[in-house]
Amino acid sequence: MTEGSEQPSASSRPQLDDAVEPTTSDYSEISNEKVLFILNKLTGIAPYSHEFVSGEQDPQILAGFVSAMTSFMGELTGSEQTQWKTEFGSSSTLLVEVGDWTTGVLAVSRETNEGRSKLRRVVMEFEDSFQCLKHDDGIESHLFKDFDQFVRRTFLGDRLTERSIILKNARRYDTSGHYELPSMAFKITKFLHSATSGQSLSEIAEAQDLPMREVEDLVSMARWNNAIHLSYVPSDDDILLTSEKSSGILLSRENPLRNSLQVLRIITTLDGRTPLVSVFEKLNLWTTSSVLYELGNLVNKGYLQRASIERRLLLANECVLSALVRACVKVRSSSDATNYFFTGQDRGIEMHPWVGRIKLQDNMAVRCQLDETMTPEDLDNICDAVEFLILAVADQLSNDAGPLSAKYLLAGIRKRCRAIWSSYLMDTVV
Repeated sequence: MTEGSEQPSASSRPQLDDAVEPTTSDYSEISNEKVLFILNKLTGIAPYSHEFVSGEQDPQILAGFVSAMTSFMGELTGSEQTQWKTEFGSSSTLLVEVGDWTTGVLAVSRETNEGRSKLRRVVMEFEDSFQCLKHDDGIESHLFKDFDQFVRRTFLGDRLTERSIILKNARRYDTSGHYELPSMAFKITKFLHSATSGQSLSEIAEAQDLPMREVEDLVSMARWNNAIHLSYVPSDDDILLTSEKSSGILLSRENPLRNSLQVLRIITTLDGRTPLVSVFEKLNLWTTSSVLYELGNLVNKGYLQRASIERRLLLANECVLSALVRACVKVRSSSDATNYFFTGQDRGIEMHPWVGRIKLQDNMAVRCQLDETMTPEDLDNICDAVEFLILAVADQLSNDAGPLSAKYLLAGIRKRCRAIWSSYLMDTVV
């Protein structure tokens, strides 16, 4: 997607055909996330935890393991690692994010940058909200009601597309979770009783004559309390990419995941920049439920991931820089624009070393060199480098074309790129 590109209208976008419930012997297998907890480094207690899959792993046992591993690594390296991971058992990886006085841990089947990004945001929010618990060795669970809602929105908000489907265990489903009011428990029980396993959120909204927002809230709360499972199905605007070390499996000649040829073609085209609808158009494919369910299943299991909020913010900034350089070509010349760019790089390389990862292409478009191993912190840093380069280029243009001309030109470019990227930043948790 480039600056100024038009987005397909809702009416022109392909629609899902008849829904088919994914077949799986254990619905818990479709959840890449297993358990989340926040460990107080000073007390060794995990005051907050959430199980995405009930009863699979005990947060307090994991807290003891992580605490011991942290001490061991500190003694071994002589310094505290702010981010690390370790294998736990045969099928789990623990993603560890170390804050000032807490350690956040997310147990997953497969590591994703998206998961680490969400873990990072949760740790930052916990430390900002609960400084009063820094030296408290108790577990004040009643304090975490609002924080738990924040975590729920962080992890489930971007999974609630109109196409996503609910899965109810045919043998039982539990609605006795921790809801704020008995009336909410009753409302969710009634809602789930009327919903059918395998229905999409849009189908539920239509069948029960409910606003989509209300359906999203009810499904989100039911899933958070493990009353149902939720199978994510991507929307047209989702930006997908492979997760770390998944390409070798996804593109293996043996095709161990039994992906269809259409999905294999799509996977080879995913670049972490392009909305899914544009990928389909580029490959001249028609959007079908079976393909979308396959892609969603790969995201559910961690082989694919949605672009993290840090990556999307970076791409929005990249849009500004690319449009600014091209504007410099029109206002001045191609040689001046090129000189502005490389002079800015030279000025920024010491303070923002990531500026060297920002490339000027032959067509005067700007592209950041990204890879699947980059952490959310890396993406933040290269985003800062892009912002530095934007200001450096604008400053040089100001000297040659006048400050007012450069100021209004940059303001207009930021406005256009913000309009293009606003929908991709809507799930930023507030």
